[in-house]
Amino acid sequence: MRTRVTFLAVLLGLAVAMTAYAPAQPPQPLPAAQPVMRPSPDLAAVPTDTFAFFTVKVSKLWDNPNFKPLRDWFTAQNPGPTDQMCGLPPADIDRVTFFMPGVPMREPGAVLLVNTRKPYNEAKVLKSLEAVNQEKRPGPGTGKVFRTDNGPFEVVVLIDARTLMFLPELDDGTGLAGLVGKLIARKPDGILAEALADADKHDIAMAIDARPISALVNIENNREAAPYLALFKARTVTFAADFDKTARGYLKLNFANADDAKRAAPVLKEGITEIAGQMGKELDRRKDKMDPAERIFLESAITVLKAAKVDANGTNVFATADLPYQDTVTKFVAALPKSYSAAVSSVKGQNNLKQLGLGMHNFHDVMGFLPSDVYPAGGKNLEWSWRVQILPYIEQDNLYKQLDMTKPWDAAENLKKLEAMEMPKVFEIPGRPAPKGQTYFRIFTKPENAKGKDRPFLIEGQKGPTLVGITDGSSNTFMIVEAGEAVPWYKPDVLAFDGQLPLPQLGDKSADKFIVCFADGSVRVLRPSKLGEKTLRALITPQGGEVVDLP
Repeated sequence: MRTRVTFLAVLLGLAVAMTAYAPAQPPQPLPAAQPVMRPSPDLAAVPTDTFAFFTVKVSKLWDNPNFKPLRDWFTAQNPGPTDQMCGLPPADIDRVTFFMPGVPMREPGAVLLVNTRKPYNEAKVLKSLEAVNQEKRPGPGTGKVFRTDNGPFEVVVLIDARTLMFLPELDDGTGLAGLVGKLIARKPDGILAEALADADKHDIAMAIDARPISALVNIENNREAAPYLALFKARTVTFAADFDKTARGYLKLNFANADDAKRAAPVLKEGITEIAGQMGKELDRRKDKMDPAERIFLESAITVLKAAKVDANGTNVFATADLPYQDTVTKFVAALPKSYSAAVSSVKGQNNLKQLGLGMHNFHDVMGFLPSDVYPAGGKNLEWSWRVQILPYIEQDNLYKQLDMTKPWDAAENLKKLEAMEMPKVFEIPGRPAPKGQTYFRIFTKPENAKGKDRPFLIEGQKGPTLVGITDGSSNTFMIVEAGEAVPWYKPDVLAFDGQLPLPQLGDKSADKFIVCFADGSVRVLRPSKLGEKTLRALITPQGGEVVDLP
């Protein structure tokens, strides 16, 4: 698959180079009322018949003094979001553009186009992206093509000294082939040609070919869409925003005729009112539980929607708003994590824990119970860590097959193999280092000689519980937690709890937070200081009968 993708990426580089530099072929004559709309050079690589695009003039926002708090936040991150996405700091970027060549769910995802203020340092970019395998180019003027081992994209094409294109991970090359075809065809009058030509005039711009949307949402059988059918006759949906003393933005729906536009205007107004109302309800429902940045974003969106004015003008319907934004920027930045890298690491740790939770459930589906610190074999319960038992269910079957499960983990032949194995990365919490071969992911277990009567998720030396046996509810019971102390990943261990023993440390003490996978497989970040010991103890027991309201 990689070979085919890379070959098509080389063709794509050639196609983009042709788009940017080859003399344009004279377009077919068009009526004077329909002149060919040409985008700026920065957007020339985006096909005019693409499904959607979103573009940001990063350099203008970066230089805007009203965005200084956000600029300071980005400067403090090393690496920051753009470094990880495209290998460049935001101060070096002139424009970023995402576009979707085809309809979502039918064709691959977004392509990223990055234009820099000045020629970028090719070596630094490629090192940051861990780019490998420079391919031979089919001819002069073609962009250099590299595969990447870091970041969200699979292929990067160095178009020229100021332009890079990033391509998504693909299961096959069909999406790339279609994109190559569009770029080589260089259709000058696609449905988004006007929006692309206009995009360069704005700080932020986006456009969507609205014609396929009715099929995507299946409006004929979608009862919720019934009141808004008039909106689905739109040909295109465009949005643009500019930031000066105030933030000025507009949403434009273009229709085939003025009658359709006139009919759609009050429907759009009603839809905006409905969305604002639903957002308000969501805000009220989750205000105390919502991430601060998410809450500020939602509050700002509601303010914009309530201030929007809707008018029909010819074949277009406009929704416009003009609002101050400086205070919102300051509040939003204050809600951002101080360390982007730490936040990303936390998300990666949560994703790893989700995989372990899924592995536990898959084990349950096959065995009829959840794994514990023993494994049934030959009529006996042999000591084996639950982490080893779920290896076949977390894509680590190659490690599992090396072990003799008819003998305990510490049998000489098993122990030798386990000690030589590299711990699967799914047991890691990025950003929280542990001794080599050790993990913080553990399960509360009642020790064999415990004096207390409270039962946690596991009991030492006994088979694991069934999901139906968790009478407190699987969404209110801890299954796997981030412990304070790490243990060898392959060794059975006891994170002791019996209702009388002091609670062990959870997570990094200095951070006052830990990640947990509940018995239903959901993963959350919790703070011990906010939960309190009583709630923590209630969440540890699967059959305690307590009523828990999580913050």
